Order: sequence, then C-alpha cells, then structure tokens
Amino acid sequence: MKAHERRTTIMLILLIVVIIGGAFYFFFMPKIRSINTLQAEVATLSRRLSEVRRYRDELNSLRDEVNRLSAQLTLTESRFITGEQVLTVINEIADTARSYQLRLVNIEPPDINLISDGKSGSLPVHFRLYGRFIQIGKFIEQLENLQYAITIREIKISSSPDLYPQVLAEITFDLYKLR
Repeated sequence: MKAHERRTTIMLILLIVVIIGGAFYFFFMPKIRSINTLQAEVATLSRRLSEVRRYRDELNSLRDEVNRLSAQLTLTESRFITGEQVLTVINEIADTARSYQLRLVNIEPPDINLISDGKSGSLPVHFRLYGRFIQIGKFIEQLENLQYAITIREIKISSSPDLYPQVLAEITFDLYKLR
C-alpha cells in the first residue's frame, strides 16, 4: 500500500469512526439522557408513593380515632337532657327517692327561663326530703345509674330529736341541658 492509499484508508476509518461516534452521540445520547431522567422521576415517584402509603396508614388510624370519638360524643350527648325532658327527669329522680322510702317535702324545679333559653348549661333542682341516713346515701349512690348527667351541687343533712331516727336532707342537683 502506498502512503497515499494508507492515508486515505486511515482517513476513511477516522471518518467512519467520527460518523459512528456522531450518530451515537446524536441518536443515542438523548435516549440515554431521557432514560436517566425517567429513572430520576421513577425514584421521586417511588418516594412519594411510599409517603402516600404511610399517610394512608396514618389516615386509617385517624379515621378509627374519629369514629371512636364520634361514638363517645354521641353517648355523652345522650346523657344530656332537653328542655322538654326536665320535668320527666325530675319525676324520675323523685320516683327513685320514693323507691328508697324517702318522703319528699319539697321540689323546686329550675327557673323556666333557664329551661327555655335555648342554651346549653346546668339546671339546678332543689329537693327536700326525709328519711333514714342510710337510705339517703343509697338514693344518692343510685343516681349514678340514671341515664342522665346529674351532679350534686350542694347537700345539707340535719337532724333533730323530733325527727329521729330520720334526717332532713336538702339536696341541690344540677341537670345538664343540651340546647
């Protein structure tokens, strides 16, 4: 081979290498870049998916907690009375007192304005009753079993020789009204 042919062959080989390299660079490098971009997006989306799954698990536990609290709220609200139930509840308390052989002397219901004001709150009811001390204690203990929310605001127990063996109890209850 002559020098001129060798040079032409080398130039041709170099030209082929440059063409193949250029073709690789112009045709395959964009595809490689897009593959790298897609891999980065897949990694980002995989991280976001794992976060969403973690949030889903937290959401399920929070949903269970909301359901539990909602049931508890419903139960608590059921213990409150409405304005229409005030007299029924007072009668139920009086019947409970009578069932323990206590004699009702006086019942002072709450002010009618408190009952009909449309607001939530406590309604004081004052009972005066006679009976044995132990029966009064059992009566007070039994109030916890009523379905309504009732607290004792004040209690005064007094006795005198003419009442013995009974005592006079003055009890102020708070009934709780919900609107």
